[in-house]
Amino acid sequence: ITSSSVSLEGKTINITKSLPISEKDILKSKIIYPYIIELPFVIISELIFFIVFKVNIIYILLIFSMSISTITLSSILGLVINLKYPKMNASNDTEVVKQSMSSMVAVFINMGIIIISVIGIFSLYDKLNIYLLLSTHVFIIILVTIILYYILMNKSIKEYRSINV
Repeated sequence: ITSSSVSLEGKTINITKSLPISEKDILKSKIIYPYIIELPFVIISELIFFIVFKVNIIYILLIFSMSISTITLSSILGLVINLKYPKMNASNDTEVVKQSMSSMVAVFINMGIIIISVIGIFSLYDKLNIYLLLSTHVFIIILVTIILYYILMNKSIKEYRSINV
């Protein structure tokens, strides 16, 4: 679960909810937050990878798009799960991150996504062109992300509104 979870606001969530900002804008800002933390490291490590292995431009674009779509998927998924299982009465932030139901569910779902992706890629590696395989993988990640974003912006807003401390 990223640090953009709703539970980390704890008892101060009513302050955020009272601001003249729509719930959608608050949730969108929580989606964008992981980019600030994760994206610089991802870009630097991928640039090193590209330089060392001298890959072509198509592969570079596919890897960048997979990284960005995966960060987005993880962020939206974590937020949807955190809205479903908020822990607003935690005594500190560590308890929210390490001992909440939403944290555990998000970690296991993200691990499942990684395992399914790795198994899928390795099982189809010999049968499909690597570019087609990566393109399909990115497409599936983006499709799941769009579905979760729709759920977040339509159904999870009600859950956000119902959170009270």
